[in-house]
Amino acid sequence: MAVNRRQARVLAVQAFYHHEFHRDEVLDALRELADDADADLGTRDYASRLCRWFVADEPRIDALIASVLQERTLKRVELLGRIVLRLGTAELLGGETPPKVVIDEAIEIARLYGSPDTAKFVNGVLDAVMRRIAEGA
Repeated sequence: MAVNRRQARVLAVQAFYHHEFHRDEVLDALRELADDADADLGTRDYASRLCRWFVADEPRIDALIASVLQERTLKRVELLGRIVLRLGTAELLGGETPPKVVIDEAIEIARLYGSPDTAKFVNGVLDAVMRRIAEGA
């Protein structure tokens, strides 16, 4: 089964972004977005797992991110950055993908949909989160 993990990550980000404005269930939004993108089954499955990892472990994920933020709270991080950080942290905790790949992909998605500053911010925060996870956090 082919899996386009970049597309899966983008779909997951889009689903959470949609959820923030429409309050639909994330997985319902994901299904609709995946249908529109004509995503294959493997890609849909990976996007769904990313979403479920975050939903299942949201308090821990938010606490990990908050523990490395130096000058702001998670709520003050702009929406796209917050979503990319949450899904990136969920994927780091999932352990299926090498951490450097997770971070590089998150940076690219932040750059694609946000700004160079968002990408730099995501890089710094996820790198610190990765170190915290490696320390056993």
